[in-house]
Amino acid sequence: SVAIMAGPVAGCVLGLLFLSYMGNEAFWVFLGFAMAQVAGAVFCVIRDPRWIGLGRPDLDLVRHAIAYGGPIIISSVMAWASQNAARIAVSYVFGFGAAGIYSLGMGLGYRASMVAAMLVTAAAFPIAVRLANAGDASGALRQLSANGALLIGVLASTMAGLAMVAPELLRLLMPGHIDGAVLPIMLWSLLAGVFICIRQHYFNQVFLLHGNTGPIARVAVIEALVAVVLAAGIVPLGGPLGGAIALALTSCISMVVTFFMAGKAGLIVPWRIMGRIAAATMAMVAALAAFPSSADVLHLAVRIGAGGLAFLAAAAVLFRGDLLAWRLRRQGGRGQ
Repeated sequence: SVAIMAGPVAGCVLGLLFLSYMGNEAFWVFLGFAMAQVAGAVFCVIRDPRWIGLGRPDLDLVRHAIAYGGPIIISSVMAWASQNAARIAVSYVFGFGAAGIYSLGMGLGYRASMVAAMLVTAAAFPIAVRLANAGDASGALRQLSANGALLIGVLASTMAGLAMVAPELLRLLMPGHIDGAVLPIMLWSLLAGVFICIRQHYFNQVFLLHGNTGPIARVAVIEALVAVVLAAGIVPLGGPLGGAIALALTSCISMVVTFFMAGKAGLIVPWRIMGRIAAATMAMVAALAAFPSSADVLHLAVRIGAGGLAFLAAAAVLFRGDLLAWRLRRQGGRGQ
């Protein structure tokens, strides 16, 4: 989790510092993110250097890696095509200026959802893998269900909250002549990001646990084709906003298809927990809506704090049984 968060968080901080003191050039932004990524890689090497060394390759291991990882590589390439088809179409039809607006809105929304998702899956998925490797297939699927509930809880709260305060954030962060164009693209990209994260970091993991990555690649290939068709049809009519809508539609279709495929492979969906998460999210949205919008930083902080407290309070009430059981387990552990 630390290594994965180093890129987006530390990279953003370093990029802003470089921009402030070294000059207003894109190079300094890229340098900040590159330094953060290298630092994350060094952190991983220091944590576990045992994999570094020379020796004869294990051909059986190589064949297994190709069979398992090959479809994942294909799906990653197709995911790039799916997520960039609309941007390329916007650039081709409307020029680089429109592509810049589209990229800004998509980056603010989609990247936010990816960072929120990685806060969960980077640490949670290895627990399910460990259970699967130990031969507890049913336990691994139950753990994956718990991971999915946590993922959806994080995505629902952060994405809904960000959507509610997005107009204020954009007014604070960018010139007024472009924030109106960026806002709807950002909102659609938030939705697309949620669909993508649920599929990649929840539904797809059923196939990863079973060691059957072929379905992931097949869905990714079909998704890329659908993305190209929708981008070609919607972008000329809807402009940059049409590109964001096309990506959201594409991501929704692929998520639904993967959901049914994963269901046949043993996916466990915690519907009751998801209902409680939805209720807590609605309480947060109501609290945010009770405060009038303002471009003042202090007012925005108070509004965000009120929404966060409302979500936590509602979640504490809705999950009071789980909280009580957790507290009793901790007390029992201390007593032993």
